[in-house]
Amino acid sequence: MQVKVLLVSLVLAACATTPPQSNWALVEGCWIDASDAIPPASMVWRADPDHPGVLLGAWSVAYPGEDADVVTFTLAPAADGMRLCEHAPAAAEHCTRAILAPATLRDGDALFEVNAESLTFGNSDRPAPFFMGRRGGCS
Repeated sequence: MQVKVLLVSLVLAACATTPPQSNWALVEGCWIDASDAIPPASMVWRADPDHPGVLLGAWSVAYPGEDADVVTFTLAPAADGMRLCEHAPAAAEHCTRAILAPATLRDGDALFEVNAESLTFGNSDRPAPFFMGRRGGCS
């Protein structure tokens, strides 16, 4: 009888579906602005070696003869999923819940759409995405 119960349990476990893999891991890497902006912006997301599951982002655009504009980000696990914090020069830190499309969007959420080739993200309370790009090489 115990063998039968064990066998049934194993069969049921094999039929169970596993949850889909999170696309958050796809955010890591180098991205180049997909618009026609000149010069194009770049976005680099790297794992934080001191904090597992945390990604550190750096958006930059370099204009000839000027210092580069740089905005940094932290994308970290939080109680309600992920949290995106934006650190821009001369501005207060802005943090909000981050979600992956097609999740249900709440006002103020940061929405990420990512796959192997493209990344778009921005805050729902802003008129346009902060960044839209294609995977590219890091410099």
